Amino acid sequence: MVWGGLGQLGSMQIERHGRHWTIRYQDPVSGKRRRKRLREISVDEDLSAEQKTILIDEFRGALGSPGSLAAFIDEFEPTYLARGHRRPQQAVQTWRKIAALLGPVSFGEVTPQHCERAIASVGNQNSRRLYIARMRALWSEAIRWGLATRNPWSEVAKPKEHKREVPALQAEEVHRVLAAIPKAKRAFFAFLYETGLRRGEAEAVVWEDVKGNRLTVRASISKSGEPRVILLTVAALDVLSTIPRRRGIGQRNLLFPRPPTNAPLKTACRKAGVEEFTAHGLRHLHAIRCVRMGVRIEKVQAHLGHASIAETMRYAAYRPDDMAAEAMIDLEAHETALRARSRKSSS
Repeated sequence: MVWGGLGQLGSMQIERHGRHWTIRYQDPVSGKRRRKRLREISVDEDLSAEQKTILIDEFRGALGSPGSLAAFIDEFEPTYLARGHRRPQQAVQTWRKIAALLGPVSFGEVTPQHCERAIASVGNQNSRRLYIARMRALWSEAIRWGLATRNPWSEVAKPKEHKREVPALQAEEVHRVLAAIPKAKRAFFAFLYETGLRRGEAEAVVWEDVKGNRLTVRASISKSGEPRVILLTVAALDVLSTIPRRRGIGQRNLLFPRPPTNAPLKTACRKAGVEEFTAHGLRHLHAIRCVRMGVRIEKVQAHLGHASIAETMRYAAYRPDDMAAEAMIDLEAHETALRARSRKSSS
């Protein structure tokens, strides 16, 4: 299918719509009738039938032309926004920015070298990784629409992701940081530390996911797409007891309907005199604590929801053999306390 073919676009009509001249046409993918604003024409200007015919022909030519990247973005944008992707406006802004950097070249003329030159002028390495991923997705759509035959962005290597190392703090230091966070925002960060959840997972947890001392991470909110069950410790249950439960169903019953930003956590780090880290750093600190407690790497992998054991092996250096004796925690006492709490709540 070649996007922009006369038979696919069907009839077109130029008309005034509100404060603008617009072209009405049929979307070749969804089949819906859409409007395109003619920004270069004043609404006060009268258009003759001949002028309208010329504009329609130009529009058809732009849609049918393999070099109209900007036009493709204009026409694909409504379809993309309707799909409900996360942060769709940011993706569209990326496409437009890269299109301007590529210049007036056709889809068929764009090479990996063009792409590399365009992406070289974009921010830092992490931004470039994101931009490349978004452009790959856009070009895949162009291929599906028949505008391109290959994806040059797939040949552009993503820069190595820069990950800031999280300081391997002792539990006492982490608790000192948490204590420095304002009480109204402390529960969210304490819950991350006690459960090892990703920030996005914690933000999507609802009260129905908590059954006794078990927390179910649904497949729909898990990064790996696989559900998992987390056993809540006494400390995690204590955190839950401080959170007011709201009446509601599903998304209206979130544990954290208004999760805080990283700002209070970073401020608390400075107050506690430790190196700054983000909410995701609490997940790493939770994993380090588990390994220090003697939990096997395989169980830590399942607990964190890592797809590969290689992701979890980064914590192997913190195994008890390499730690001082005082770093060990009495797991038997921990389990005894948990059982005592369960008996108390059931009675």
